This record gives sequence, structure tokens and C-alpha cells, in this order.
Amino acid sequence: MSEEDYELQQALLMSLGNFSATDLAFTEPKEEKSMNKVTNQNPIFVNDEIQIISEKPAKPKAKKTQSQFNNNPKKQNTRPKEKTELNLGKIFRNLEPKAIYDGKRFYQNNVLKKHNTKGKKHFISITDLVSPFVKSAILSTFTFDVEFLDRYFSHIQKIVLIEHWTKNQETQGRFNSNTKKIKRLEVIHPPLGKRFGCFHSKIMILEYPSFLRFVISSANLTNFDWYELGQVVWVQDFPRKSLSQEKEKEKEFEIEKKKRSSRSNYHEEMFLKTISHFFQKIGAADLMKNLKNFDFSKISVHLVLSVPGYYKVNSFNGKINSPLDYGLMSIQNIVKSFKKTSNSSDSINSKNNSNQNIMKNLSNNETKKKNSKSNLKKRRMNNKNEIKKEKEKEKEKGKEKKKEKEKEKEKEKEKGEENVDKESQKIYFYHQTSSVGNYQRGNWIRDMPRLMAGLNPATEQEKRKRKRSNISQTGSKFPKLKIIFPSRRNIFKSKNLEGIDCLCFREGAWDHKNFPKGLFYQCQPYDNNIILHSKVLIGKINKLEFLYIGSHNASQSAWGNLSKNFFHIANWEMGVIFIKQESKNWPDLLNNLPFKFPPTKYSQNDIPFCTEEFLKMAEKTVEYNSKK
Repeated sequence: MSEEDYELQQALLMSLGNFSATDLAFTEPKEEKSMNKVTNQNPIFVNDEIQIISEKPAKPKAKKTQSQFNNNPKKQNTRPKEKTELNLGKIFRNLEPKAIYDGKRFYQNNVLKKHNTKGKKHFISITDLVSPFVKSAILSTFTFDVEFLDRYFSHIQKIVLIEHWTKNQETQGRFNSNTKKIKRLEVIHPPLGKRFGCFHSKIMILEYPSFLRFVISSANLTNFDWYELGQVVWVQDFPRKSLSQEKEKEKEFEIEKKKRSSRSNYHEEMFLKTISHFFQKIGAADLMKNLKNFDFSKISVHLVLSVPGYYKVNSFNGKINSPLDYGLMSIQNIVKSFKKTSNSSDSINSKNNSNQNIMKNLSNNETKKKNSKSNLKKRRMNNKNEIKKEKEKEKEKGKEKKKEKEKEKEKEKEKGEENVDKESQKIYFYHQTSSVGNYQRGNWIRDMPRLMAGLNPATEQEKRKRKRSNISQTGSKFPKLKIIFPSRRNIFKSKNLEGIDCLCFREGAWDHKNFPKGLFYQCQPYDNNIILHSKVLIGKINKLEFLYIGSHNASQSAWGNLSKNFFHIANWEMGVIFIKQESKNWPDLLNNLPFKFPPTKYSQNDIPFCTEEFLKMAEKTVEYNSKK
């Protein structure tokens, strides 16, 4: 038996009920044949256990007597009977899942008993991601249920769980723990912010025998999050490296460094860099060792990471003092990199066109020179007075043009905010969120689109650009961030009010004088029975369009806040970004959104839904009815 077969045998035995290998050893060849027939049938998962159901019951065969067996010379067997062992590795080879997720799209979770998902490819469940063949798992979550872990992850040999913790009750570090069914569980409490903040990223790294499954979502490890609330999920499978691939990559490592212009190598390098940096900051750098055995060359998204801390901002280039860009700065870096590539491609095309025009002009100039020699003598005979008159006319025309420009500038100043910049029509940002930040203080909702577009308001270099450009310093012409959040009217229309606790809006914030009421839009899910816990950011910056899904809410704590020369992040977050220029199925991505897009704006009577106000109203109604 090979080593791979033995490992598969042990894993399957753990999932089928903790049997030993000797329990399935057979001594008679006839029983071995009967088991081989069973393996050709289809396996079915019922109640998280493997059951093999036969289509037709086998008819019992009549046993031959010893005399009948001896009379047939062909079927006589003089060899002694040998003990044979059932090879589970070969029998269950067809049951092993294959790498099917390419990471080029995202999915919605399959909400239990809420909508029909037959024939729809953009729905996924936890059972589609986790199977009995998972060897090890790295999980991160804000909250979790022990029942959820025991139900779907108890068969895994090694589990690492990264979770949020409270400073008053728990401590930072790595601990060994267990549940009723999970005996090998390592819990990690990552470092948190000094004042406030939380660990909010939601990832699953599942190791299969032949590939690695990487999952980033907005769902916690609870039954309620996966089966009651609306979530977004991204998943991609990465194949395991062979020995030949590892040797070739070691030889071509130096060559790949020189070829930084290729986007695939850049993606792979940045993806591995962000993951290793994430584990290093958490205090578990050793978890990266196993991931190096897999091939990430076909990564199809960009990772966005948020790490809590205060970071200094360089006053000249606008970069933060850290090995990686976090939150809004990471989106800014992605946008700038694509601007460079697009400008380089446009410059190459313009150079080719200019070379063609130069050749045409050279041929035309040669013919013109021949004709011009004959006309030179005639031009010299013209009077000097005519030349002076032409110069005077040109001066008068220049004065008239200056006066017209001054009049146009005065008209633009009078119009003010009514005059919309042409560039701003090509730029928009929509953020669907389940938690609304503190917008009445500071200029975060104004500065966030500027940072994503590559306009850093804190740098001296950017201030010079603003003076030269048409964009005003107050930000009235530049588009602001538009928030997609459910109103009270939308929630009351829904038939199911379970899960309203996930919607966070501060009580009394809407009545504040500085609150941006004109930037709120309705969050209308395609199914009114579902409350969305998803987080989606859709942006367009001229030709560049991108879409983000992950754990980032529309808040300063998640994306980061820029104040003076410091960039502050409070939460741990992680998500992925799709770029329109890279994805061939961009319309499918927009069709997969769990809400209607483009959204409709709040009416004058609409108010964002607040759970605190709703619970107080419910308590008052209960008291009123009890008095009656």
C-alpha cells in the first residue's frame, strides 16, 4: 500500500466512525468481490455520514457442495487461502473532490428554506466547501458556534481557529483547546487595537489531498450566518505543487523577478505576501510553511487587508510607514498600478500612430519644398507694411480671447455647485454595508473616494495637483461615497425579522446636523425574506471599474481614517477585489449581487433602520398591551 492510499484510508476511517484498519480486513475472496461491487454505486451523504445505496438488492446464490466442487476440474484450487486487506485508498478514489473553483466569480450563500436555488450557479453552501477529505483547516471568525464546528469540522485532524476576544475576560496568544468532537483545536487570539477595535476577518483555508481551498466571505462560523442571513462568498482552489514544478520554480525565480511587468507573476507575489504578512502580524508565521507547497500562479483577484495600528504618512508620496498598504491605501495602490499599465499601453499606441504620421509628413514635406523654392522670390517682394498689419491683427485677436476666458471663469464661479465637472460623471462609489460608521465627525465620507481614486488630501504633492486641476479643494464637485443600507420601510416590508441584530446604525445619528442624509440609498434584496449581512463596494474611476466583497463595512474602523499625517485602522479585515479589465465575465459579477443595482435614493420620509430604536418600540408596545 502506498503512502497516499494509507493517508486516505486513515482519513476515511476517521470520517466513517473511527474504525481501525483491521476491522475491515477480509479473509475470504468471495466477500472481497461483494465489496468491490458496492464501490461502483453512487455514494450519498446523509446526516454528515457516507451511505452507499444499491439500486437493486443482490440475489443470494446457492452454495455448491463439496462433491460438486471436486467434480469440476477447472474450478479446483489447490493453493492455500491467503488473507486479503481491503484497499480503501483505491476504492474511494472516485469520491475525492476535485478542484473546481477558479475564483473568477463570487457566490451567495444558500439560505435555508428561503429561496429556490435549483439550476443557479451563483449559490453555495458550507457543505459544498467542506467535505470528509479535508486534512487540515485554518479558520478565522468574529464569533462561532461549537455545534457548527462539531458538525462540519470534527473529522479534520488539525484545526487552527483565529477569533476575536475581549480584553477584560481573555488574553492574547495561542492556546490548545477542544470541543466534544474536536480534540486537536488550536485557538489564536490576535493583538487588538489600543483603544477599540475587533478581529473581523472571515477566512477558511482548507487543505485537501490534491489542492488547497481558499475561502473569503462575510459569514461567521455559525449556523445562523450561513443559513439565515444573506452573505457573499469567494472561493478558489490551488493545486498542489509536484517535485518537478518546485525545481523549475527555483530555477526560474530570478527570471521571474526581472519580469515584473507580467500581471500573473505580480498577482501571485502580492497574494503570498499579504497572506504571509497576515500570519506574521497575528503571531503565527509558522502557518505559512504548509501553504508554500501549493501553486498560486492562477490567482484571479487582489487581496485587501486591514491591520490595526497608527501609521505615519509620507508627506511627499502619500505612502504609509508599513511593508504593505492597508485598507483604503491598498485600493489606492491597485488603482495607481492599473493607471500606469493603461497609460503605458496608450503611450505605445500613440507612439506607433505618431511614427506613421511622421512618415506621411516627410513625404508631403518633400513635395512642398520643391514648390516652395519657386514661391520664395515672390514672397520676398511683399511690402514690410503688410507684415506689420498682420501682427497688429493677431495682437487684437489675443486680447479678445483673454476677455472671453475671463467672462467664462466668472460664469463658472456664479454657478458654483451646479456646474458639474466632466470627470466626476465618470467616477462613482457605492458601498453596501450592514454597519454604518460615524459620518457626522470629520470628512471621511468625502476623503474615502479621493483616497481610492489616488488623490491623497494630506500630501503636499496632492495639494499642488489640486491647484492645477479643475477639482475644487472643498470637494463639492468630486463625487462622494454613496451608502446602500436598508431603511425602516424596507425592513417592515420583509416577512422575516430574524437577523435584524446584524444591522448596526447609531441611535440619533440621523438627526445630527452634519449627517450626510443625501448619500443614503435603499438596500433592496432580491428576496424580501432575507436580511443582508454582506459587504460590497462597487467603484468606477474613469475607465477602471472594480468590485469588492469581504468583511469590510463602510466605517473608518474597517477601511482606515486619515487625519493630518497619520493613517489609523482599528479592525482586522480581509476581502478581495475584482477588476473589470481582468475579468471576462464582468456582467455576471454584477448580476450576482444580492441586492438591486443601481439602487434608488432615500425619499424624504425614509429613515435608516436602527435595531435599538426598534427594540425600544417593541418593549413599549408590549407594556401598552399588558396594561390593556
